[in-house]
Amino acid sequence: MLSQLPNCITSPSWWQLITWIADPIGFQQKYSQKYGDIFSMRLSGLGSYVILSHPQAIQEIFSQDSKFDVGRGNELAEPLIGRNSLMLIDGARHRRERKLLMPPFHGERLQAYGQQICLITEQIASQWQTDQPFVVRSAMQKVSLEVILQIVFGLSEGERYQLILPLLTNWLDMTDSPLRSSMLFFPFLQQDWGKWTPWGQMKSRQSHIHELLLGEIEEKRIKKNHSQGDVLSLMMAARDENGQAMKDDELNGTKISVNPWY
Repeated sequence: MLSQLPNCITSPSWWQLITWIADPIGFQQKYSQKYGDIFSMRLSGLGSYVILSHPQAIQEIFSQDSKFDVGRGNELAEPLIGRNSLMLIDGARHRRERKLLMPPFHGERLQAYGQQICLITEQIASQWQTDQPFVVRSAMQKVSLEVILQIVFGLSEGERYQLILPLLTNWLDMTDSPLRSSMLFFPFLQQDWGKWTPWGQMKSRQSHIHELLLGEIEEKRIKKNHSQGDVLSLMMAARDENGQAMKDDELNGTKISVNPWY
């Protein structure tokens, strides 16, 4: 199998995993310089991956996704985005849910989202002060979170907004460094021993976020306000060719796919 993969890195798989976790961008730059636009890496415990950096090749793969098990290739992200995420499913179910997700991302609706994103960014940037340094990652994370809360969930104020914003921030901060993110790559670190373990803290925050989102879904369902323009409301109103809507877990999982961790 390995002999069929292009430009295989020859170092031990455990070393490839460690160096990739420590510096993924540097890792890719190093081997792109050595092998060009395509090479293969072996990550201990995770399997083999083919890395592409040529834009035309990437476009061809994404335009023919029915021929690839894209979801299976994203399994590493399951602890963060959940098994019901659109990013982790393939086949007929993937096509159905992607079709239901498409209406909010067309025409005037997409233009309105773009304007809203600009306003959110301007509001956050207005807080910056001349000659005062700031952390770019934190600033961009604020933009991402507000975009998700306001445009995707339709949350900009209220108790649920005040609860979910710090939860999402703290949840994302748990993977902001190679040391913190290592728990995603090593199964022996994925032990839930309560608040005393990073994995336990992450699962607790994830569960709380899940409950809050289900609460928002239920509230929108009760109000039946289809005039709202947030992505979640539009998805709840969408129906497939059989007249079926998305289930709560499908809505929840698809929404968390829009994750600033990526």
